[in-house]
Amino acid sequence: MKKINTREILNDIKAAVRLGHPEAIQMALEGIFAIPRVAANGLADASFLAQFILPAGEILARLPAAQLRPLLEHPSAAVRAICASALARRYLLGKDVSPQEIRTPGQDARSDVRAALGVTLRDVGEAAPERLLPLMDHWLKAKSPRLRHTALLFIPILAESHADAIIRHIHPLAVDDDRDVRAALVDALQTLAEHGMAPAVLELFSHWSASPTPNVWVITRTLSHAWAVEYPQEIESILRALQSSLESEKAIHQTLEALARRGVHINL
Repeated sequence: MKKINTREILNDIKAAVRLGHPEAIQMALEGIFAIPRVAANGLADASFLAQFILPAGEILARLPAAQLRPLLEHPSAAVRAICASALARRYLLGKDVSPQEIRTPGQDARSDVRAALGVTLRDVGEAAPERLLPLMDHWLKAKSPRLRHTALLFIPILAESHADAIIRHIHPLAVDDDRDVRAALVDALQTLAEHGMAPAVLELFSHWSASPTPNVWVITRTLSHAWAVEYPQEIESILRALQSSLESEKAIHQTLEALARRGVHINL
């Protein structure tokens, strides 16, 4: 069986975009179905996003939004993900894409489509924080957990310029019980802590741990990473506050073990 060369497929898309003919672009996009996981409409993992979906989105971002928008309705998640990434780039450049338009892929039923959008906004958005702020403001407050999930993927890029705003917007998520949101929240908080916001994250956890129903899973998962070893006193205080929660014993024990493997021993 011939090995699929994704670089050749990207080159075909690039050539079609350079020509600009809709038929050529359609034919080039049909070529992505030679990739087995695309043909099977399988989930795109982080590696496939980085190696194919996002580069394809960067190429398609040269097209006007009017030509891209119909792709958001495509039955293939890979096509929708590529389109989402392309629209995100055009939005950040202040071109022909409104915040409302990228809301559609931001609440796509497929997590990999949302990831393509969120990761593009994160990777490219550092130069345009003013265009990310309204998305953070509206999406983290949205009823749709999918939008909250997408927002959490890009907000760490705002750590340097808008740290206080990030913490203020994240604070209400203490009670969020959506699985994707909780996982993305851990990743976002970990990234924030690793990039100079550890004191703010710990202060946030102090508030959350004092709640009658703290989100033990999010707090303990975040505290189990390497950044936390520099704050044993603060972590001990947070974990002690969590001990009254019925679901906390196993999670606290796992966090203590993770810290111990890194040389920090806390006795509760």
